[in-house]
Amino acid sequence: MKITNPEALMAASISRRSLVKTSAIGSLALASSAFTLPFSRIAHAAADLASGNVAEKAVWSSCTVNCGSRCLLRLHVKDDTVYWVESDTTGNDEYGNHQVRACLRGRSIRRRMNHPDRLKYPMKRVGKRGEGKFERISWDEALDTIGDNLKRILKDYGNEAVHVLYGTGVDGGNITNSNVPYRLMNACGGYLSRYGSYSTAQISAAMSYMFGGNDGNSPDDIANTKLVVMFGNNPAETRMSGGGVTYYVEQARERSNARMIVIDPRYNDTAPAAKTSGCRFAQVPMARWRRQSAGY
Repeated sequence: MKITNPEALMAASISRRSLVKTSAIGSLALASSAFTLPFSRIAHAAADLASGNVAEKAVWSSCTVNCGSRCLLRLHVKDDTVYWVESDTTGNDEYGNHQVRACLRGRSIRRRMNHPDRLKYPMKRVGKRGEGKFERISWDEALDTIGDNLKRILKDYGNEAVHVLYGTGVDGGNITNSNVPYRLMNACGGYLSRYGSYSTAQISAAMSYMFGGNDGNSPDDIANTKLVVMFGNNPAETRMSGGGVTYYVEQARERSNARMIVIDPRYNDTAPAAKTSGCRFAQVPMARWRRQSAGY
């Protein structure tokens, strides 16, 4: 089937409820040609595109989900509202200068930006914790509340009482990794970091003892290797986009016919690549399971 108007599909908005409902009545809709629910939205979007009423400009941005790949996004905007998103279509898409195409998370970023539940102003809890009762406050009140409590906690309990949790919202920059909250707390004398609490915190600490630091080869150097070993690494799910590692793993297989070994407690989405490249998937239990089975 040929899609005659892909822009209309990108502009359409499909909620979870409408998707389920559409699936339930799909056979009836096909029989009666009564294409309602998300199809009616696609029709309206197509009409808007045909009349030139959707986007007045296109601006470059990047994906801000927490995989860290920061794939390029081209946002089509009108009246400060993103109507549809496309990814990188520039250049010749060749190795060394490939198109950094976003995955579905990046291509659907407008649903996060335009979501009705997105916070656009400070809210203060007025009920008990967990009740979900909040009231809107001014930016001045919010900044004063945060500043007063931060100074109080630093004075009474010290800097170790302030925990800046990695992965909370978008704490980094759009293109560059600015990490403004960390810089602020360093200027205040330090803070409790994520050591021992986040998925990459332990390996970040251990690598300095094993290899002398966290620095390693650039991902594009994978194409020069003869063996790729994935220790609990699953880029097919976590780095699937053009800005992620999956692209370079594919290039390694195509350019150097690299052998691949995947070591993981489960058969993840990266494991089939090891089989197709003549290697194997090694399923190993987690260290905790091994300690428990040994009676520790």
